Amino acid sequence: MNTQKILLLGPENAERVELENRLNRLGGDVLSVVPTANFVPEFGEVLFADLRDESTDWSVVTGELSDDSRPLVIVADAPCGVMRALSGRSGGVLVLTGAENDGGYRVAMNLCAAMAGCERPYRPTEGRRQRAGRREWATSAANPAVAI
Repeated sequence: MNTQKILLLGPENAERVELENRLNRLGGDVLSVVPTANFVPEFGEVLFADLRDESTDWSVVTGELSDDSRPLVIVADAPCGVMRALSGRSGGVLVLTGAENDGGYRVAMNLCAAMAGCERPYRPTEGRRQRAGRREWATSAANPAVAI
């Protein structure tokens, strides 16, 4: 497993700590910070924004996140204005909502790695097929259709 450097933005709360632990367990090297005006650290190949706590003012970093070229994963319970504001960013956006599980986060991390042009942190071995160096599609309950 390769380590993927992840900058996790979100309020200091139990949900963010749980998300940080999960991302570390899945192959991330995570730096967590509270979003503040004019401060989005250069750390990381991928950005995660934990929008589940509605009390956080994301407007202070929306401009910086819009201009950032790194892939962004938004973790949210429901759609919000910040998602709309970040939808056209050049680095791309993935949104995770609903029931959280390791499979969903693995897919997000692998998609972000592909978007960032770096090596995937998680490579499934079950169901993996390779023929003459060509990619094939594998399916599972966690990954409906992912190129391997």
